[in-house]
Amino acid sequence: MTWMDARSYCRERHTELAIPRTLAENEEIRAVIPADLPFTKQVVKVKLVGNSAVDLNDPAVLEKLQEKLQQKLQETNSAAEVKLSWKKHLDGTTFYKEKKELK
Repeated sequence: MTWMDARSYCRERHTELAIPRTLAENEEIRAVIPADLPFTKQVVKVKLVGNSAVDLNDPAVLEKLQEKLQQKLQETNSAAEVKLSWKKHLDGTTFYKEKKELK
């Protein structure tokens, strides 16, 4: 979850997101967070196969693909709250074309 996501979550459900200014304030915040707070982060590698001319790094395409994946995940696991995001490479792209191995 990004800081902006966390702030939005807090504003929707509670009040403002707490921002500690000192180590002591940070420890006070950590003391009130339940230790058994369920949170899991998983990184999944996606490989898309096809002969499409669609630019998979186009922000509109990425957004639509993410929406469809999010919808499918919610249909199959409605009890869990799932949040998807793309991991960007250093060059700013999300997807890249696989190089074919020479035999």
